[in-house]
Amino acid sequence: AAAEPSRHGWVSLHRPDHDDRSPAAQAACAAYASLFSSHQEALREGRGAQLTVGVGLVRWRVDASTVIDHPLVMMPAELQLDATGAYCVRMADASAPALWTFPGVPRVAAAL
Repeated sequence: AAAEPSRHGWVSLHRPDHDDRSPAAQAACAAYASLFSSHQEALREGRGAQLTVGVGLVRWRVDASTVIDHPLVMMPAELQLDATGAYCVRMADASAPALWTFPGVPRVAAAL
């Protein structure tokens, strides 16, 4: 199973080969199974499978024992199953990336 760029989206994850016992193949199997389960649940509930793709990482040390890690930019994405059984992740229609504004972090949010 390989994740690869797609001309229709950011990444395409093909159905993995269950006979391959390498750690990478097992991780791909787990990712594919999770996507499949989420997609099936969304179909049963009559909604599309939507994701949020995070880009970049903000690490904020609030105090000595609290660290917040969060994507800097978040982009709405859609999950689609194509005819070959591959899951394709692409930017959702009519959507735009959003900068994380540090909600709940008073010392940062006040400065924005």
